[in-house]
Amino acid sequence: MPANLLIHNLFEQQQEQHPELVAVSFGSHSITYSQLNHRATVLSKAIMAHSSGSRIIGLSTTRGIEMVIGVLAILKAGKAYLPLNPDYPQERLQQVIADSEIDTCLCSEGELPFFQSLGLAALSFDSIIISSNTVHYLFDKQLAYVLYTSGSTGKPKGVAMAHGPLVNLIEWQQQNSVAGIGTKTLQFAPLSFDVSFQEVFATLSTGGTLVLVNEGLLLEPQQLLKFIDDEGINRIFLPFVALQYLTEAADISHIYPKSLQEVITAGEQLKVTPQVARFFVALPNAVLYNQYGPTECHVVTSLKLQGNASAWPVLPTIGQPISNVAIYMLDENLQQVAAGQQGELCISGGCLAEGYINQPQITTEKFIEWKHPERGILRIYKTGDIARYLPDGNIEFLGRKDDQVKILGYRIEPGEIEVVLTAQDGISQAVVLPVED
Repeated sequence: MPANLLIHNLFEQQQEQHPELVAVSFGSHSITYSQLNHRATVLSKAIMAHSSGSRIIGLSTTRGIEMVIGVLAILKAGKAYLPLNPDYPQERLQQVIADSEIDTCLCSEGELPFFQSLGLAALSFDSIIISSNTVHYLFDKQLAYVLYTSGSTGKPKGVAMAHGPLVNLIEWQQQNSVAGIGTKTLQFAPLSFDVSFQEVFATLSTGGTLVLVNEGLLLEPQQLLKFIDDEGINRIFLPFVALQYLTEAADISHIYPKSLQEVITAGEQLKVTPQVARFFVALPNAVLYNQYGPTECHVVTSLKLQGNASAWPVLPTIGQPISNVAIYMLDENLQQVAAGQQGELCISGGCLAEGYINQPQITTEKFIEWKHPERGILRIYKTGDIARYLPDGNIEFLGRKDDQVKILGYRIEPGEIEVVLTAQDGISQAVVLPVED
């Protein structure tokens, strides 16, 4: 594919080939590829008219077909989207707005007053202002999204991801997935999680249907399992905790959706518990993928588990690098460790984010220029994760260098919580420790 391809171009190609296929469904409502493309194009012109000078546009994470229209419209307008969850505390939202310096947000009509109260120019999904502005793309640095992660200083960090790494990921996904014409993918992750990008674009770039669900259903594993079965869902992306809940629900209800062909998990350590094993034994044609990648790089490795699930390892590896990605294990002196030895997992190749929005110091600390003994100077991202290469080429994840933890897929910096606690009157010192339940 062309080197300067943008991620929404992959959707537009499918729209040209299959305009009448259902692109997104939500309850009793659905929208075809042609309708989705038209509405996104119209809205993109309104975005250009209202915010021609802005690089980043806020986007309400409230679930609905309009949310997907908003993602595409922002990208078509040559902007990056920044998910804003209206259920988050206003102080957190104001931190993100101030740090990213955004001035505009897309949302539903009913949410306009809320986002306007945050000082944003709120634009509804139904805006149809036509602009004559022309979009000038910067192909190598054109941002696609900005996602905020926890920060050890008490301030969240906005990861700026360009189109190039995302196109690389989706092209790799197309070659390593059953996703295709008519396949149904469940849209499970909040828009503020990077995996939501895969859900949306690995589906809309292959002629599949993205199936949205109400937030409440996501909290009811048995009802969600029944929904997957009734709707004939073929692909789902789940963090391990959600996968465990779903397989426990299958044990209780004896519902095993025969339509399921792929389950992709990421975000935390995968454990093949007895429930997970029984679930896949009952679905011998389903494949489980264990993917790894921090927000700063999205997915960088993948392991495919198939066949007899009762023989799968209890703690699977994170697999091997995807296309155009290299993984290096480095010691404290940034030297590669010997084969089989543990080191800090560092990432290079066509997957790296541009850095952190308006935080050049942290960007230069985490994204560094490193001299490879044979390949010369490479830009790498230091993950803070500890890992090692196994003799078969797979990578074993061994934990963190620091005290960062993951809970339900969220990156949590205990230091960030400590900073907030010590800012309270009467508290001079605080220590936050994660405790396993």
